[in-house]
Amino acid sequence: MRKLALSAAALVLVFSASVGEAFAQDGRSQQRARVVEAAKAKITENFRHPDEARLRNVEVWDIGGGGQTFHVCGEINGANAYGATTDYRRFAISVSRNGSSYSGIGGILESPEDPHAATIASIIDQACSTSRFQESWRF
Repeated sequence: MRKLALSAAALVLVFSASVGEAFAQDGRSQQRARVVEAAKAKITENFRHPDEARLRNVEVWDIGGGGQTFHVCGEINGANAYGATTDYRRFAISVSRNGSSYSGIGGILESPEDPHAATIASIIDQACSTSRFQESWRF
């Protein structure tokens, strides 16, 4: 009987830990989604059709460790003045959290037409180097 009670208690603890971990993962997923949403809003604020922009190869790093400051890198495309979809361009941006609000606080977008395109590409390469960050959330 005692073995059965101990087994049941162990099972309850394992189940509770699994449920707690699932809730924590869900919270992190929601937080990542809000960080990416804020990054997209900032990067596309000067796009003609920001709602049509699409992201890919997005990586998010919690650079403050406490879920307050994030660094986001990836690629984005959008529609040009004629409504045609443009090629994907790389970006790097920082996002901060203030209470329950997230906002982009500065970023850089690759632009092949820019006379400083090589310098911008180098900055993005440096900013998005995975060796700079301890925890990577890739989605």
